[in-house]
Amino acid sequence: MSVIFRWMAWLLLGAVAVFTLCPIALRPLTSAPADLERALAFALIGGAFCLGYPKHRLAVVLSVIGLMGLLEARPRSRNSSSMSR
Repeated sequence: MSVIFRWMAWLLLGAVAVFTLCPIALRPLTSAPADLERALAFALIGGAFCLGYPKHRLAVVLSVIGLMGLLEARPRSRNSSSMSR
């Protein structure tokens, strides 16, 4: 069963990375607030990784927080550098 959660976790992480780094016009639109979307995505990814790697929960939680921080920070730094020109 943990193999299924491992696959699901990596696929979710890949999907979030693609939609975070792609142009805003290509992102899917929902009626939910952006903060709720992010919280739900992070919770699903974290939960799937914790269920897929149950012996490494602390490392999983820290890694997911770090990866999501990098994904969220990257577009902002790109937009802020283009706005200063």
